[in-house]
Amino acid sequence: MWRQNQNMEASEDRGLDVECVVNRWMVDYYVSVAFEAFKNEQDTDFCEIRDILQCHLVRPLEANDATPKKIRAIQFLARINDGDKLDFSFDSQEDLTPLESALSVLDSIREESPVPQKDVDRVQKSIREMVRSVHTVYHH
Repeated sequence: MWRQNQNMEASEDRGLDVECVVNRWMVDYYVSVAFEAFKNEQDTDFCEIRDILQCHLVRPLEANDATPKKIRAIQFLARINDGDKLDFSFDSQEDLTPLESALSVLDSIREESPVPQKDVDRVQKSIREMVRSVHTVYHH
């Protein structure tokens, strides 16, 4: 009986290993599709794919160095995509607008990855201009 339980546990471990790998593949696939949708200004598709990704991220996932960076990039793009929704907030940043939250995510990206400072400065400037533009539109 002990041997049978040991075999069942080994089988369950292999099943979990397979699930972790497949889930990482799914995340990689949907991240690439999300990038493409964002690039092509397919806002509805981007939001739907972002939601699918959120479902996959709660499942066991094979760890690698690239996945957290990809997820951080999607978080950044999601905030940019929702930038005109002043009443919208993200879980941990309830008091920030999406664009203000995007600046925070950009800071995290800069801390986690080597990004040239001139690129960070350029993106920050663009986001600040978008913030001013959105506030001007909604306050007039």
